[in-house]
Amino acid sequence: MSRLIAKIFQHANFHGHYRYIVQDINNFGSILGFNDKASSIIVYRGNNYHQGDKLRFYQDVNYEGGYLDLGPGYYRNIHVQPFSFGDKISSVDFFPYDVKPAITVRLKVRVYKHVNYGGQYRDIISSEPNFKRIGFNDKVSSFRVFAGEDYQPGWVCDFYQHVNYAGGLLQGGGFSPGASIANIASPPYSFNDVISSVKFYKE
Repeated sequence: MSRLIAKIFQHANFHGHYRYIVQDINNFGSILGFNDKASSIIVYRGNNYHQGDKLRFYQDVNYEGGYLDLGPGYYRNIHVQPFSFGDKISSVDFFPYDVKPAITVRLKVRVYKHVNYGGQYRDIISSEPNFKRIGFNDKVSSFRVFAGEDYQPGWVCDFYQHVNYAGGLLQGGGFSPGASIANIASPPYSFNDVISSVKFYKE
């Protein structure tokens, strides 16, 4: 089902002839027989509605000219301010809100250029197969591991000597939240400035 549904009326206060709109229409005249006739509009939420979705009504066909954006609501008279768009609509474009991508953050790792958590650092919130991409290849001297917003027991991370999780491991068994290594060159690690990837996983 559409994210929005509109009912457009010929006269103000939802009177006169009307048409339903459930998809983009590039020419109200040829498709609906309703060019430049809309005076009031109801915009309904569809089953797939996302907060911020709107319909964009255009003055000209083919989605050109001035336009009016309307979200869900009752618009009794679009001739008046703040609309001033009565008897002007010739096309409509569904203008869905750009839903932002989500990410699940189980762990947050902060790697530092110097020992004792000094110098530049990078925050990492998912497995990173190549530290070159974050400008930090073979530069890590200390790090901390924190629980992410979506942490679940058992999530840990491993640090690898080479890209794509290859080569030697800093430590077998992984690091869990709370791990804090001030100097990865000191025993038992001896791994300074050689880390190139980190992998997050659940034990």
